[in-house]
Amino acid sequence: MENSAPQQQPLIHMQRLIVSAVQNPAFTFDEDYGGAFVSCWIKARTEEGAFTVAKEWLATSGWIVKSLEKQRSVSKFDYQCGEDGGEQYEQALTDGEVYVFHTWPKQAG
Repeated sequence: MENSAPQQQPLIHMQRLIVSAVQNPAFTFDEDYGGAFVSCWIKARTEEGAFTVAKEWLATSGWIVKSLEKQRSVSKFDYQCGEDGGEQYEQALTDGEVYVFHTWPKQAG
């Protein structure tokens, strides 16, 4: 007998985080910044797991996380309503994580 019930899509756990970060002085960079807000899309089951993934990736890239500014679960439905970040969400579905840096200049003096 054929099952005619609609197939449910598997639940995808995705977290969107915004962290404040500064460059690690032990790393060499092409350009020095005063800091950055980093938007992160992380495929992870828990908030803690997503934050850990983001901190570890940023650390290996030469950035020190100063604070977690915002974090929430997101789904494809958030981006169907026109919220910014739909492309990054879709890319994170494939790659597992996406990071977008919003930097500001270093203060003179």
